[in-house]
Amino acid sequence: MGDFVWNDANANGQQDANELGVPNVTVQLINATTGAVVSTTTTDASGKYILPNIDPGTYIIKYTAPGGYTFTTPLTGPTGTDSNVTSSTGNVGSTAPFSITAGQQELTVDAGLKPVGAIIGDFVWNDTNGNGFRIRASQVFQVW
Repeated sequence: MGDFVWNDANANGQQDANELGVPNVTVQLINATTGAVVSTTTTDASGKYILPNIDPGTYIIKYTAPGGYTFTTPLTGPTGTDSNVTSSTGNVGSTAPFSITAGQQELTVDAGLKPVGAIIGDFVWNDTNGNGFRIRASQVFQVW
């Protein structure tokens, strides 16, 4: 069980030839029935990971992305080159439950990461006296 965690630089949900793997991402195999952690590893220097010797069952893979990253758009293309992370909160994402049978090798479970975007904001106000400064009496506009 395993595959690849990559930096999805263009955030298209697909592994492109110029996109590199992300090292040191924590990867956990979770029993989907009990919620127990079955196995834990980290991605290697090229973003690859393996969770060996998995018993038949239904599982979820949970990824913990490094700071500054979030998860890209999931399931956008061919199995093996798209991101399988279907839910995430902050920098922790997980796959949908999937089943493994005896002797099965599943080496297409990937996670695409993209840099967290910046948020810029402040106030919009009616500068009635034209001085460029917001004073308490200036009307603040709500824009959302």
